[in-house]
Amino acid sequence: MKSGNVFYTRSNGGQWISYQEAVFEDETLTSTLISNGIQQEASKIISDFLIKRSINVVQLPSSILKGFPNEERERQQVTPKLVRDNIRHTTKALVEKMDKSVFTVFFEYLLSDKIFAELRGCTILPLMNKSFGTLGKERSQFYIANEVVIALFPDLSSSFVDLKRISELIINALTTTEATESLNVKRLDNDAFIQLLSEMLRPGDHLDYDRNGTSINDKWLHNLWCYLDATENIEMTAFESMPILPTVGPNGMLVSLNQKLPLLYQNSSRSNINAILTKIGTHLVDKRYSKRLSGFVLEFSVTNVLKCIQLASTKANCSIEELLLPLSPDERNILRTFFQGNEYDLFQNERSSESIEILRQLPIFPAHTSSSTVAFKPATDCRLLPQNFPVFSVPSGKAILCKNDTNHNFAVKINIPELSVQEHLRYNVLPLLNNPLPGQRIPDVPSQGSQLRRGIAKVAKALPNAHTASAHPERRVA
Repeated sequence: MKSGNVFYTRSNGGQWISYQEAVFEDETLTSTLISNGIQQEASKIISDFLIKRSINVVQLPSSILKGFPNEERERQQVTPKLVRDNIRHTTKALVEKMDKSVFTVFFEYLLSDKIFAELRGCTILPLMNKSFGTLGKERSQFYIANEVVIALFPDLSSSFVDLKRISELIINALTTTEATESLNVKRLDNDAFIQLLSEMLRPGDHLDYDRNGTSINDKWLHNLWCYLDATENIEMTAFESMPILPTVGPNGMLVSLNQKLPLLYQNSSRSNINAILTKIGTHLVDKRYSKRLSGFVLEFSVTNVLKCIQLASTKANCSIEELLLPLSPDERNILRTFFQGNEYDLFQNERSSESIEILRQLPIFPAHTSSSTVAFKPATDCRLLPQNFPVFSVPSGKAILCKNDTNHNFAVKINIPELSVQEHLRYNVLPLLNNPLPGQRIPDVPSQGSQLRRGIAKVAKALPNAHTASAHPERRVA
């Protein structure tokens, strides 16, 4: 058989060739086949393709081929390498026509010698978008993941392998260390998951979304957080600059887990406080997201409400007083009542001093800015009158706290200074009596004048040594 043209090949229109020119079919191709029908189909596809590429494939019945001495049969035969070298740039057209079972056997054959680097350039990887990916292609990365994860990336179907179209043997081969290093296919790990997520959710602190949209919507977010809750080895710090957390409200908004953001779990029994906090920039979060967010979202408490107000002002790059400008008088009263009603939590907390300092900056305290004008002022601008003394005038830039709106003991606890009788007389009463301007003197109207004089008399009576006060000046409260 080694002499003469005794072997027939269909290559180049059909010809008789010598043993030295013949390429025999690979018997090992049939070892993993499921049935004889698949064997014949896979062998025929490979042989036909190679013959079209002018490879002198000799097709002999298996019984005759097995009768050849091994050293003769194995001299030249079809190998995975030969097939790979010839299909590298034409794979897609070939595999698109294959039945699933035949394709599986074909792919397994190409992987059988484990020389994975030689698969580079082969367009053979079935993807979720029904196309085929080219192995080893630059800037392309393909992932093997389960259906739950794939469903989270509906716009990235061209990046995921269609596991229903390949066998477990192929999956195991492609995910070996050698294959991963040589090809652009790997199992989706946590780092890759976060990277793909960042392609959907642009970096930043917040992102508006359509709650009933086609990709990012409420259902998608529910599935995402179910996955995150179940995958505890994903570090949530990865989302400090990625908007991923839904906030409470009629409009869809996602926020990042940036710990400088005012993030607070909503309290369903405090709807009025929730509304005020939302209005001034705090992001409220549903409690159902609490499993993985310890350290990122604050629990609802009086001290944390104050902390969020401070964080919101820092985020808005404004003072706390400026932050609260949009609030109505009713909303300011609601805030003040809330803090007064929770004074135990406020003053017994280990962060009391810090919280009180924030509270003192809130313009929620009704105060006299003149004898006839009342405005909401921060506690830092306010002073307390001695008990039961009326307001006569107010020092410039300061305010006298309205007695009927803020509890006296609460005001003292948040460090609103109380004027002494001497200070009140010297700086709020006597200047009014000595002021030559008609508009600021004691009114000539009998009823108003007599009322004011009675108030002054009350102060004078409480201060027996008032006539000597000028000789012993007291410190003026600035």
